Amino acid sequence: MNNINFPDHWKVVRFGDITAFTKKPRDLRYSEYNKIPFVPMELIPIAKLFSEEFTLKTNDELKSGTYFEPGDILLSKITPSFENGKQCIIKELPTPFGIATTEVIPIREMEGVTDISYLFYYLLLPNVRISLAGKMQGTTGRQRLSKDALVNLQIPLPPLPEQRAIAAVFQAIDEKTAALEQEAQHLEQLFHAMLDELMTGQRSAVPLIDQAGLKS
Repeated sequence: MNNINFPDHWKVVRFGDITAFTKKPRDLRYSEYNKIPFVPMELIPIAKLFSEEFTLKTNDELKSGTYFEPGDILLSKITPSFENGKQCIIKELPTPFGIATTEVIPIREMEGVTDISYLFYYLLLPNVRISLAGKMQGTTGRQRLSKDALVNLQIPLPPLPEQRAIAAVFQAIDEKTAALEQEAQHLEQLFHAMLDELMTGQRSAVPLIDQAGLKS
């Protein structure tokens, strides 16, 4: 990062100085809630900004987990989920908090300083992922990213309006990509349906040839 020339009005700061790691309040009692939202690793998508996926569990069913609040980044910390980019933000819950797998780190923005979407996209940068992956600890196949590694991560910090503008560009690209993927999926389904109908004689090819202007 030292070799990159950022705009003069940007700062380069430690990640831990401009974010917070969400912790369970000492006076919170899970037993006060009939059902609690739970997010297992399989419901954390790859590189998807927002997710609404969770299950509801009773207090007795929650043997362990990581406390988080709506708007937190849920960053997977175990290999290979971290390297694959498993992370998301869940903005709305039926309760003031949720419980996620123990293999995530919940990250909050610092009000008036950072934008959570900007932080989300920064953590997806390939060079950032590679750098952090190199700091993971543990045995082969069970390595984990520590909070200390995140705290000491150097991050370029534009003013808050610029952070939001940058994040909005990435979000627009994400939305366009998702729309194109959905369109491609629909076209693939249409292709297979047409293939079956044409190859079994359920549909005549003649009208299709006329429409395409292929008739000699």
